[in-house]
Formats: sequence, structure tokens, C-alpha cells
Amino acid sequence: MEDNPITSANAQLSVDELRQRIGQAGDPGVMEVYAYAVTSVEPYADLFLQTGSGPNFAGGLITLCTCKHEMRTAHSSQQWSQGDFWIAGLSSWDVKFGKRQSLVYLMRVAAAYDSQAALVEALRQSGRNDIVESKSASANVLGDLYLPKKALPTLADRLIVDNYLPPILGHAHHGHPQDTEWEADIRHIGKNTRPAALLVGDPEWSFTWDRPMVVRSHPGPTRSCRRWTLSHLLNDLV
Repeated sequence: MEDNPITSANAQLSVDELRQRIGQAGDPGVMEVYAYAVTSVEPYADLFLQTGSGPNFAGGLITLCTCKHEMRTAHSSQQWSQGDFWIAGLSSWDVKFGKRQSLVYLMRVAAAYDSQAALVEALRQSGRNDIVESKSASANVLGDLYLPKKALPTLADRLIVDNYLPPILGHAHHGHPQDTEWEADIRHIGKNTRPAALLVGDPEWSFTWDRPMVVRSHPGPTRSCRRWTLSHLLNDLV
């Protein structure tokens, strides 16, 4: 499971460096962050090991496409893209992490798409085929992009599972031939009837830690997710 290492251009910042950097982005008191526990991240010696496909860090671009489906329906893809939203992924608050909870990644949402096909198309049209290949679920067991078999002109077409290449056998959401967990990554519709938006981080405002460095002073369960101001999160970090 080496195809999804936790990395970015802004890696291993101290909490003071993080606060200083975030201060350059604007007033964190008016920025909204969705925080959740990345349960697929496991301790590995003194490091974090991402054993899941989402979030995906391949290609130097953080994408959230195959986990937190319901959280991603909180806004339409247009609202996610136009608002000032952040996503914070935390380690689990449990015994295996010594009941300490640390930041794994923090990203500012730069763009969002209403389907896998729309995201793949946008990446290809912007000349980022290498990112598509590095994130392809057809080639990587921890990939988070599903490649359309053909042009899909309507949203209805883009939410049909059979219009996509299946993930490679052994994929995090396709562990055996009868495992259909991956289908939700394509067609999930929220309780609010919105499709789960696929979120893309801004590389300039994406931060990662491959080990416990920036820790919550008041750790605890985050339920499905918590919705805070960014300043609330920053004030809780040591």
C-alpha cells in the first residue's frame, strides 16, 4: 500500500508555523472547517500509514472522493468551490494512538465536482493526465478516481456505475469480486438529494503530517464530522 503516502508541498509544519501560514490566508475566524477522523490512517512505528483510498495524496494533489460521502453532500459542488471551506483530517482518538489526536492533513477546498467523470475531465483538460494516472482506481489499490468508459454528457449518465471502469481487484473498496463498496464512490446521493461532491485541495493551502506532530489539546470523538471555524481548530492545537 505504497501508492498513497501522506505528503504535500507543505509537510511537517509545527503548530506555530501552521498558524503563521494560515494567517496569510485571511481571517480564520470566518473560515469554516469540516473536521473528521481518518479511520483508515493507522500507526506504523512512529509514523502514520494511510491504508485507504481517501483522502488521496498521490500526484501532489489532495483529493477527497471516496470517503465521508455524506459530509460531502453538505453543499453542492458549486457551493464548495465558491465558499471558503477547509477540510481537516485527524487521527483516530483511540488506544492505538495513545488516546492522542493529531492532524493528518488540512486543506483548503479549491474546487469541487459533482461526479467522478467531471473531475477526471477537468484534470485531463488542464494537462494533468499524470495525476489521473497516479490516482486511478483501475491501476492503484488506493486510487480514488474512477475512469469513465466514454463521454458522459449528463449528470444522470455520470452517476451510473456501469459507465466506469471498475477498480483493480484488491482495491480498498473492491477487495474481492463481489465487493461493491466502490459503487457508492460514484453514485452516492445524500439525504438532502445532492450527490456527494468530489473535493480538490488547493496545493498552496494543503498541509500534511506523516507522524503525530500537531496535537489537539482537547481530543475527543468527532462523530461523523465536526463543523467549526478554522480559528476554533487552531486554538485547540498544540
